[in-house]
Amino acid sequence: MTTTAHTKFHHTLAEFDLDHPHIAATLLDPQDMHRMVMGAFHDHLPYGSPSPRAHMGILFTTAVNQSERTLTVIIQSGIPADHRGFPTSALVSEPRSTPVEHTVTAGQSYRFRIIVNPARHRYGPDRCTRDGPTDASPHATLAWFTERLQPTARREGAPFIGATADPETLAARRLPTLYSSRRTHHMIIDRAEVFGELTVTHPHAFADLLTHGLGRFRAYGCGLLLAQPLTHQQPQNPESPQPGIPRPTAEPTHTPHRGHTTRWATRICTSPTRPNPAP
Repeated sequence: MTTTAHTKFHHTLAEFDLDHPHIAATLLDPQDMHRMVMGAFHDHLPYGSPSPRAHMGILFTTAVNQSERTLTVIIQSGIPADHRGFPTSALVSEPRSTPVEHTVTAGQSYRFRIIVNPARHRYGPDRCTRDGPTDASPHATLAWFTERLQPTARREGAPFIGATADPETLAARRLPTLYSSRRTHHMIIDRAEVFGELTVTHPHAFADLLTHGLGRFRAYGCGLLLAQPLTHQQPQNPESPQPGIPRPTAEPTHTPHRGHTTRWATRICTSPTRPNPAP
């Protein structure tokens, strides 16, 4: 097994006025949010492609800062986003795009944050389907996440994260469920946020996760792993956690009004924007 792997993509960070009518409406429907993100790639959409988002490697996540009344959208893509595709009247600042090249090394540790849809597979005698129940409670979400850290016999051949994690450094919280009641595509997305630390064991698997995301509903704001390499590996006293590392509690130490969950907003590059997960 090789000890390094490489990733290359673009990150775009855009901040919108939460009180703008277009943004207020977009927050209510995951399909509207998906369309707003894809609007930044309209001129690059492959004609007739059944999955243009996956074709261009587009993942995104959102965060709301209630005190500043802003919505932050963080987009990862194989090609640069075209800022002209955003609703310009709703922008509060000029979007920022950064090319990111990163080498993943076995043994490297990261702080991370990810929003997931912790859907379970349903195992039958002849096949496995993805219509199992979704439990987005903190306990169930952490179980779902840790099951995917390493390859297992039950999930033989399925993607895995390629890392180890000390349970004492992990925490999760439920996020508001997203609904779309359109006649053509009714949708319910149960979500949870997982954050903490992990250490890479399989660089290529982890690089694939960084590039392609984790789990279901990646077209609707789930699955993008945001992480920062830990450059100083020091033992952590559980009674005095280091700044930026949450305590492993059922109710994380940050709240929708005082948290800083996207301090690693552009995964390898630090961003000053620190809002909270969007509803």
